Amino acid sequence: MIWYDFFASFIQIAPDLKGAVWNLSVLNPARSLFFYSNSALVYLTSINGGILEVFERYAFIVVLGLAFKSKKMRVELIILLSSLIFSLNHYVNILSEQESFMNTTFQVIDVFSFGCLLAIVYLYTGKSWLAMIIHTTWDFIIFAMTSDALGMESFLYVYDGSAGY
Repeated sequence: MIWYDFFASFIQIAPDLKGAVWNLSVLNPARSLFFYSNSALVYLTSINGGILEVFERYAFIVVLGLAFKSKKMRVELIILLSSLIFSLNHYVNILSEQESFMNTTFQVIDVFSFGCLLAIVYLYTGKSWLAMIIHTTWDFIIFAMTSDALGMESFLYVYDGSAGY
């Protein structure tokens, strides 16, 4: 599961398949791109996101489980709807990170798939701490990225911001 975090993060900046699996050269909390070299914020925000967002997801799953108690595709609905709510909450990043709508939409799509993974992990294992560890690791990888990652272009690069989308 932890490998998924590395792969999903590095695939966005990997020049080749090897870099998509393991590219620690762009991770350094002391040179964080997101927290302006404040490594304490990298660690605290990663832990905070990992714990609080998983508790939020747990609440969505419980409420949706009660709402769909007698539905035929109950588990699938819970996974998809809780992931949708989880991902749509990330549109607030337009304000906090001053990202474009298109970039934030790509982030929301990415978070939706990650949310499906976390919901499956939780529903399959029944262990919220496992989802917390996976989410904390994901956040740490993202928040510990340095400015060295900015100039990198993925070998899977699809979206070009200059295309005017």
